[in-house]
Amino acid sequence: MITIYFGNDDALNKAIKYRLNSYQLDYQEFTSNDIDHRTLISFLCQTTDMFNLLAPKLMVYKLDNRLTISQFIKKILADRENCLRLPLVVTDKGIFPGLTLEEVGTLFPKEVRKAERFQLLQRLKELDKGRLFWCNFERFRKQSELRWFEIYDLLFPKAINDLTTIKANRDRLHHYQKTRTVPPTSIVQKLADIFLVDYDDFFQKSVLDLQMINK
Repeated sequence: MITIYFGNDDALNKAIKYRLNSYQLDYQEFTSNDIDHRTLISFLCQTTDMFNLLAPKLMVYKLDNRLTISQFIKKILADRENCLRLPLVVTDKGIFPGLTLEEVGTLFPKEVRKAERFQLLQRLKELDKGRLFWCNFERFRKQSELRWFEIYDLLFPKAINDLTTIKANRDRLHHYQKTRTVPPTSIVQKLADIFLVDYDDFFQKSVLDLQMINK
């Protein structure tokens, strides 16, 4: 079971909980106020260096013998939010302070982390495919010497006299371009016919792309 002691950063807490809940990961949540003397002692006993759990500003006490350990613990408990590195995670593998959103994935089971990496790779492939498409689109457009309104007319011939439809089609194409998203297959095929190229030509890497890969 994963136990998390959250701090007062509501935005970070919400983001962490959202990600954990999206994978239906079981965890117990507490606040810094739930860290009492006994709990804090338990934390300190689970780490080889208790200062790993504490804010950097408390490092000045590492070689300071004026405070007893009891006094030092009271000092921490008096200001948990600023003395402890929150959120603080406790698992059967140890205790991990200062959890960031990027580190949440380390709490997932191996199979979940593997699936998440696969999804990320697929997303990166889609982004690269979209980038390639629009780079090649712009190259073909310049070679054809067609202006944008001419492309619209050829791409959506039935909408020439319908201003509402023209605007909707134009906005849709611009959205694909702005987000670097590959348009539906039917539109890509029409663009290929307009530019007199093959469908697959939109997804071919240029010489410059290949040179960058080989560097």
